[in-house]
Order: sequence, then C-alpha cells, then structure tokens
Amino acid sequence: MFVSELGMSPKKFWKLEIYDWSLWMRRINNLIETRDQDFRVQMIMHRNWMSLYYNSVSKEKISPQDVYKFPEEIEKSEPVQKISQEDLDKKVKEITQARKRNGK
Repeated sequence: MFVSELGMSPKKFWKLEIYDWSLWMRRINNLIETRDQDFRVQMIMHRNWMSLYYNSVSKEKISPQDVYKFPEEIEKSEPVQKISQEDLDKKVKEITQARKRNGK
C-alpha cells in the first residue's frame, strides 16, 4: 500500500518508526476520504446533468434522485419474510401444475 499509494520504497517503509508509520497511515486515510468525496461530487453533478438532459428532451420530468440514488437516499424496505421449506415446496408444485395446465 505504501509503495502504490505514496510511492514509498520497501527499504524506507521498514525503517519507519511507529509514529512516522501512523502519520503515513493517516495520510493514506485522508487520500481515500478525499477520493470518496470527489466521487460523490462527480455523481451529484452527473445525475443533475442527466436529469436536466432528460427533462429537456422528454415530456416526462424526473428528478436527479431518479437517475441515481445514494445509499442514504434509498428507503428501507420492510424485512423479507422467511418462508419454510414446506411452503416453498407447495408453491413450486402450484407453479409447476399451472404451467402444465397452460401447456408450458
């Protein structure tokens, strides 16, 4: 990681003190955080541009959130109910029988 992210040689890495190593790790974390923020800004710009373009050529109007939703913008759905193996087998039989009746 040090070689790829910061261009540090392995020799220099193995000579680092713990304090120096922690500063370099903090630098890497800051770089990663900055990249994430840049990506988010780019996605906001992209979805705004896409919605503007779509709205200019279509009668139907959409919002930028319709183009792309960030994870925190997605509404939490209700938890999926678990189905027992017996109920699953019954449902498969029903579907199979319905297909046979319909000739599929």
